[in-house]
Amino acid sequence: SLDINEVALIAIDEGPGSYTGLRIGAALIKGMAYQNKIPIVTLTSTEALASNIQTEDIPIVTMIDARGDRVYYGSYMRKTKGITCLEESQLATIDPLLEQLADRYDSAIFVGDGSKKHMDRIIQVFSDKGKKCQFSYHYDDVIKAYSLCYLGLEKFLKGDYVNPSDYVPNYLRPSQAERNLTNDR
Repeated sequence: SLDINEVALIAIDEGPGSYTGLRIGAALIKGMAYQNKIPIVTLTSTEALASNIQTEDIPIVTMIDARGDRVYYGSYMRKTKGITCLEESQLATIDPLLEQLADRYDSAIFVGDGSKKHMDRIIQVFSDKGKKCQFSYHYDDVIKAYSLCYLGLEKFLKGDYVNPSDYVPNYLRPSQAERNLTNDR
């Protein structure tokens, strides 16, 4: 029963993620927000996943499966005042990434479907270097609307929002069709 005129803010997951899903979501939100002069707050998929983890003072590494031994990842740290970004969302190949992460962190909590897909490899690399790793519950491996809303409001209150006409999704890599055209898989 909510009317669009009652909406004061829209928070959107800007990606990384499915090219088609991001494109459709962006078109819908931009149209609604532009027509009704509603500000947009953008959040990354990795940031939203990290917010599912409540443990403080341990790096939170988010991994979203990008197929072919690649993941979209980001790393964050929760403190009493909220989540801080340690590494922005990036596309990486799993083996070199795990070596870097194990060199960088003494322990980490992994969240996201990419961490479950590569769980055995993560455990092996971290244990070989004498480091500790933990994994989220499967329930926390999906982005929740609550996370987007909560983080979106926090950002908005800090003045971090965009004009609807300026918003574009963050794909991090070209679409499958574009990659096929250039033979870059």
